[in-house]
Amino acid sequence: MTDAVATAAWITSPRHVELRTAPLGSLGPQDVQIRTTYSALSHGTERLAFRGEIDSKLALDLPTFEGSFELPLKYGYAATGIVEAVGTAVTAVHCGDRAFALHPHQDRFVCPEALTMPLPSDVSMRDGVFIAQVETA
Repeated sequence: MTDAVATAAWITSPRHVELRTAPLGSLGPQDVQIRTTYSALSHGTERLAFRGEIDSKLALDLPTFEGSFELPLKYGYAATGIVEAVGTAVTAVHCGDRAFALHPHQDRFVCPEALTMPLPSDVSMRDGVFIAQVETA
């Protein structure tokens, strides 16, 4: 799937967001490819980043972020979707599973399995985006 592209939301300057396309990326042995169904906005850190109110020298703490708090920045960390493909060493999620992932706002993405989890059957895709907040609490 090297020809596949993804569309992501980037904060390009304070209070401005732009949709950008980029190659989807290759699936490594410990990676999962997900097609996003829902992606939640954070009213804390993400809103501060959108406003340009975070010290630009702060480090980003998730390997799926791109850019910096200096902007532009691809941010977000609460997505649910359908697993489209898994690497050869992936064990916790399978193709067709509904999953939560710590990943920025993007229509499709490849990320490490360690940043994903299958959604319990009694949790809707819409409600599943709140797993990040439940983990924090």
